[in-house]
Amino acid sequence: MLESAISYFTSWTSGVIGQSHLLAALIALAAGAWVLWARKGTRVHVAWGYAYLGSMVVLNGTALAKYDLTGGFNAFHAGALGSSLTLAGAFLAAMVYRRTRDRRAIAAHGQLMIWSYFGLVMALVAEVFTRAVPFMLHGEGGWGRFSIALTALMIATAIPTYLYARRERAKVIGFARG
Repeated sequence: MLESAISYFTSWTSGVIGQSHLLAALIALAAGAWVLWARKGTRVHVAWGYAYLGSMVVLNGTALAKYDLTGGFNAFHAGALGSSLTLAGAFLAAMVYRRTRDRRAIAAHGQLMIWSYFGLVMALVAEVFTRAVPFMLHGEGGWGRFSIALTALMIATAIPTYLYARRERAKVIGFARG
């Protein structure tokens, strides 16, 4: 099983699109983690934020260019489109904050970035499922099994993510009142 996963992974990343996708994913995972845990509003935060944004643009673009898993548009493509919308909203919220200093805008930016990173991690989990647990996706009923497993995991992890995002928003908005 491990050999077939490695073989598939190697073939998937052969070529510029696959290699760019993998590199962008690794950069986004590292930069996103740094941005979420580092002090907010600093030049370092902004620089790592742009690294995250740039890597996610490449990641989503290359995801939309890959069709070798199913031969057509699939859940990964829908995820890339959703991710692009989340990133665009987060970027626009940061720009609104930069102009207005409205704390609601920066709170929206923070929440959207938290959900963007959540989506990135869920995409990683989905990739691992499709590569390491091929019976989950392939064969009759594969997409159903895959969807149920991924949905259960997303619900289980969305709850703490929601609580974290709510706490972070309260810190930002609460700070404006204090």
